Amino acid sequence: MYQGTKRSYRDIDSPIGPLRLVGSGDSLQYLVILKAQQLRENMGEWIEESSGFGSIVDQLDAYFNNQTKYFSIPTILIGTDFQKQVW
Repeated sequence: MYQGTKRSYRDIDSPIGPLRLVGSGDSLQYLVILKAQQLRENMGEWIEESSGFGSIVDQLDAYFNNQTKYFSIPTILIGTDFQKQVW
């Protein structure tokens, strides 16, 4: 379905273990807990971008440091029309 689509990713450390942020530009499409990572072929190709997702990294850092409970993260939802309505 989404095979062949290239996305950027950045790995960060967190109190719950390493996380991988995947998306396009500064929009988040997947947040993967690397210990539980099960890559699927339909997720397309990921290209590491070590300086990407700046605002998302800042918000996750603030959350894990008990500085906020709220997020303002642009997302890219992939799914059926029904799934998108539910989310």
